[in-house]
Amino acid sequence: MDFADLSNQGPCAPYRDLYNRGTLELTCKLLRKQRPALALQVQNVLFLAYPRHDYHTGLTAAELPLDVEVGRQIVQALSTLSDKLVAARQTQRAELVLIRSLLLDWLMFVRERQSD
Repeated sequence: MDFADLSNQGPCAPYRDLYNRGTLELTCKLLRKQRPALALQVQNVLFLAYPRHDYHTGLTAAELPLDVEVGRQIVQALSTLSDKLVAARQTQRAELVLIRSLLLDWLMFVRERQSD
């Protein structure tokens, strides 16, 4: 992949299809204990956007029916969770990488929605 080509498509181009069923399910699962109301909002979007078991379709940030404030709350909640897990040493490195990757996805969502 040539990164010069990606820069011509805009700053968020490689992230446009990251909001798939798996991303939303993992976000729900991670937020369920700490922020149940926020997890419920993501779950509702999940059921509206993916009525079947479709793991291959991606939504762009513009298509994802969440506003930027909800995105910010998700970023804050995932960041807090990640910090707690690091401090408590309760997780494996691979799990932290996954959580931080998910955090990056949501940061890009907020960035793209703010630029609209």
